[in-house]
Formats: sequence, structure tokens, C-alpha cells
Amino acid sequence: MAAFALKIAEALRLPEETRRAIKHGSWLHDCGKIGVPEAILNCPGKLPAADFEVIKRHPEWGAEVGRQANLPKEVVNIILYHHERFDGRGYPTGATGAEIPLEARIVAVADVFDALSTDRPYAKGYDQAEAMGVIGVLRGAALDPQLVDVFLAGFTP
Repeated sequence: MAAFALKIAEALRLPEETRRAIKHGSWLHDCGKIGVPEAILNCPGKLPAADFEVIKRHPEWGAEVGRQANLPKEVVNIILYHHERFDGRGYPTGATGAEIPLEARIVAVADVFDALSTDRPYAKGYDQAEAMGVIGVLRGAALDPQLVDVFLAGFTP
């Protein structure tokens, strides 16, 4: 997943320091899941609403770990905002569009592609072409449309 995020960052010609934060944030984006019970993480079907509320807390838990570890702001931003949606319907803050830090929007595209194309306990992953198609459908709703365009234009996973 970090490799996809870094390809977007490179295509945008972001500074090396920002790319390093994106790499580290990609590695650590779900570190808050350490606070989520294993039974919830490995649930084979649709999560009950109460369990999903627990899952929705992992970005805040992870961001707090990042702050305590004195990680760079950009890394903490990735951890905190990677489940926000461009249309504002994400979590944990409901941020929208450019309110979501660029580094988190980049990682979100890579994370969604990875989630779509990887087998999970609750779903079989799509093949690459199908996953790219879904990414296109999410353009402007869940994902930053400009970053989706960069991803789709420059990548053959």
C-alpha cells in the first residue's frame, strides 16, 4: 500500500520529507487497531453497528499513539484522517475536501485500492482491473478526484 501512495506522491513531485512521511504514515495508518478486539477485526460478515463504532475509533487511538511518540505532524495526519471521505461522510471528524490533509488523501486512495484488491476475512479481493474500476467510481465521493486521476493515469499495479 505504501508503494501506491508513494507513486502518487512522486507523480505530484512532493518534497522528499513529505514522501518520507507518506511512507511512514502508510505503514502506521492502522496502528490504532491495536485497541480493537480481535473478534471484531476478524468478523467474517457485516459488523453490527456497535462493533463498527469501535472500529471507527481506531484513527483517533492511533493518532494519539503517534502524538505520544512525537511522530511528525504529517504522519499523525495520515493516521487520523485516512478514513475521511472527500464528500465529508467519513470518520472520525467528518472533514471534507481540502480540510483533509493532502498526505491523508493520498494514503486513502492507496488504502482503498489495497482493501479492494486484497482478500480479507469478510470478503475476497477484486482483481486489479475491477479494483481500478471501483476506485474510479469512488472519484469525488470517497476519494479526492484529482488524486484518483493521478492514480489511474500512472499505475498498472
